[in-house]
Amino acid sequence: MKAPLEPPTVEVVQTSRLKVTQANALARSAQQMTLMEKRLLALIISRVRREDEDFTTYRIPIVDIENLLGLNTKASYSILDEATTKLLSRVVRVEGANGGWEKFQWVSKARYIPKEESDTGLACLDLRLHEDLRPLLLQLNKKFGSIPLEQIVSLPSFNSIRIFEILYHESYALSRSILRFELEDLKLRIGIEGKYRNYKDFRKNVLDRAQKDCKRFTGLEFGYQPIKEGRKVVEIQFTVRPNRESAQSGNLLPSEIPMFSLSAEAEAETERRQLERELQESGFMFDAADTIDRYGHDYVRETLKLAKRTKAKAERSAKPIQNLGGLINAMLRDGVARSSRTTATDPLSKPPDEERIKQVADALVQAYADQVDQFFDEAWTALSRKQRDEVHAVMKDRLDRFTLKQLESDGWRGLIYEAARQRILVDGGFVALPQKLESVDSFVEAEQLLTPYPLNVRRKVMTALGRAS
Repeated sequence: MKAPLEPPTVEVVQTSRLKVTQANALARSAQQMTLMEKRLLALIISRVRREDEDFTTYRIPIVDIENLLGLNTKASYSILDEATTKLLSRVVRVEGANGGWEKFQWVSKARYIPKEESDTGLACLDLRLHEDLRPLLLQLNKKFGSIPLEQIVSLPSFNSIRIFEILYHESYALSRSILRFELEDLKLRIGIEGKYRNYKDFRKNVLDRAQKDCKRFTGLEFGYQPIKEGRKVVEIQFTVRPNRESAQSGNLLPSEIPMFSLSAEAEAETERRQLERELQESGFMFDAADTIDRYGHDYVRETLKLAKRTKAKAERSAKPIQNLGGLINAMLRDGVARSSRTTATDPLSKPPDEERIKQVADALVQAYADQVDQFFDEAWTALSRKQRDEVHAVMKDRLDRFTLKQLESDGWRGLIYEAARQRILVDGGFVALPQKLESVDSFVEAEQLLTPYPLNVRRKVMTALGRAS
């Protein structure tokens, strides 16, 4: 017969010392909930000691919850009633090895105790965490991190909390400064899978907001850069670092935490395995590990990136590439990426032949196109709703029937829409194209992109530019 559970006890803890300690896998898991639910959950997890052997029922006075989470005293009952009801139905999804996953609830029980029934004379909330969370919160001695509770609950949006948690744990307490995520995978982890299909909306409403929130409220700050395949953003690269301004205000992240950190060798092995997985997912039919051994990690990485860009470019032509794995193998065999890298980094290493001249010219044209796209994306974002409606009205008035029919079919999005919109923005006087973006020649001259090359090479490249553009 099991011994009866001990009744919950109210533990008096200084809130400034509370930390949310969890396994990295849990911090990186896919989560979906409201801001209030996330704050309440963080408060409960902060009461768990990682050396504990089992969960208990955690009892917290309502007044403490009100003070820490900033609840209105009169509305706290209904707010906590709603938050706990939803939290009981929320599911966490933790990724496993080889594509496996595990799902379970966050909380298995919630109970409100009126002050008349409380042994302390205070109204309290009892919460019990789901038993399947035990390996992710208890007896942790590696692959975990701790974040001050006050920094988590001070963040004003759920998305900002998730980005903060993910970046801190993924960087192993800021020991790694460069992090890279596939865009859709990052959305899944944040809890917004299927939302913000337009990258500009995701950037404005999620990334930019989290960037400001983290800098203001936490000991971490970050920069980010979108990684494109063609015109589509497919990955986000983050640069994370300690927030020095916030540190002066006392928002420090733990600097000495006994957590798992990667050695240089372990980090290299992690990157290698990721490259092997990316090769396999791209349809590469040969042994990925053997291929990396034969050609070298950096060269295979560059080839993979170049092959993806080539495939994305071909998709906009009449001859799309169906076999990406075969293209990667051919590029590895022919040394395409190595030739391209030599051209970009050491332009004077050998006499320029026609092929190398063409490679440089194509790269400049692509750089120019990316700059033009960025300019128009930012210009469109800066327009008011009324101005955007005016642009669409002008498009409907000036474009031919065939183009308009195509735009309607595409839902007023896609490459044809963007090209037509760019033209109307300029011709209609909504924006003025900067002088350096009026032509690829102007762009190359303004950015001094051919400065490293001798005069005779620059002339040949400019001639090739005329043909390429």
